[in-house]
Amino acid sequence: MRVIKGFGSVILCFLLFWSLTIFGLALLLKFTVLNPGFVIAELDRINISSLVEEAAKGGGAQGQGQTSKELVAVVVKTVGKIEPELKKQINSAIYQVYDYLLSKKQDPSFRSGQALSLAATLGDTVLSRGFVVYVVDNLDMAALAQQFVNQQIAGQMPAGSPIGMEYLTRIINQVVTSLEPWMKEQAKLAAGPVVDYLLGKSPTLNVAIQVGPVLREIKDVARAAYLASPPPELAGQPRAVQEQAFESAFAGFTGNVPSTLVINEQLLGTGVQSKIASGLAEAEARLTQARQYVGYVQTIYTALIIFVLLLVLGIVLIHRQVRGAARALGVTFITYGAIEFGGVLAAKSLLGMMIQQFEGPAALRALLPQLVGDFLGPLQTFTLAVLVAGVALLIISFVYKPRAVST
Repeated sequence: MRVIKGFGSVILCFLLFWSLTIFGLALLLKFTVLNPGFVIAELDRINISSLVEEAAKGGGAQGQGQTSKELVAVVVKTVGKIEPELKKQINSAIYQVYDYLLSKKQDPSFRSGQALSLAATLGDTVLSRGFVVYVVDNLDMAALAQQFVNQQIAGQMPAGSPIGMEYLTRIINQVVTSLEPWMKEQAKLAAGPVVDYLLGKSPTLNVAIQVGPVLREIKDVARAAYLASPPPELAGQPRAVQEQAFESAFAGFTGNVPSTLVINEQLLGTGVQSKIASGLAEAEARLTQARQYVGYVQTIYTALIIFVLLLVLGIVLIHRQVRGAARALGVTFITYGAIEFGGVLAAKSLLGMMIQQFEGPAALRALLPQLVGDFLGPLQTFTLAVLVAGVALLIISFVYKPRAVST
């Protein structure tokens, strides 16, 4: 009988060891990859503006197109201003996706196996009209427009123009700054239709922006500034000569500018809507498949908790006394805890060496050690707790003294 009990105890302890091993992996997934709070916490540590700045510099260094320092500075400054709100919108989108993956979403569109609508999710978060307006309000549009206009001037200035490039650039920059409210207003008006078109809410796109009145205003402001302080090379010339020089230079600059700017499907690129729709559909299909796997993991996680408890109960019932049960459980817990805890430490060390060889952005590289620690943290805590519990049970098995049976 004792041999049978011992054999049964060994079998249950063996099953307990492997159940704990599988449960540790399921617990790791549940508290990291399948936990939106974990994902959001890690993303919040990323400095998006630093990544944008480094990406812009790296792109130019690799010959993918030089970007002016001024333009990079404007973009980085804008990203820095909108970063808190951007992360808020991203977090909201992540929660919506995880609500679907974890089968928490009660929306009718998620029933009967239907996929999550990523277009709707994006339209409610990072591409919502409210957020787009927020971005436009915080965008240094005058600085961006100045960069664009200055490039146009460089290519459109008539040969032999009596007005110097530096002088005209300074006047145009002043005018662009005064027109920033108008530019932001037009951007807000166009943003809604453009986003609706890109997300497939609207089959067509046709937004007309009247540029003619603005060009006349630019010309009036520029002429007034020019005549009030003409360039040095024309300062002593008659008024008629100065006006003729201004008209020639301004005509050369605005000669190819249309009176109406039309934003339509051709301007954004042929087939861009279908490409976005195809990409979103593929992502939704993958999420539908991932949802099934997540369901399996959740089921296994719950089943393992029950199974582990039953195995512990079975070991206790086989021994029917504290010493034997505590020793069997203690040895099993210590074995699992020591092996798995050592494995976690080894994994941290190995991943640390791999991170040192990572050649990605410095801002991201600096976060990887913390990411590794946070990812393996739940498993490390669990294995250490099991190891400590095993040591405690083993100590109990040696120091526990059963009560003497009175006769």
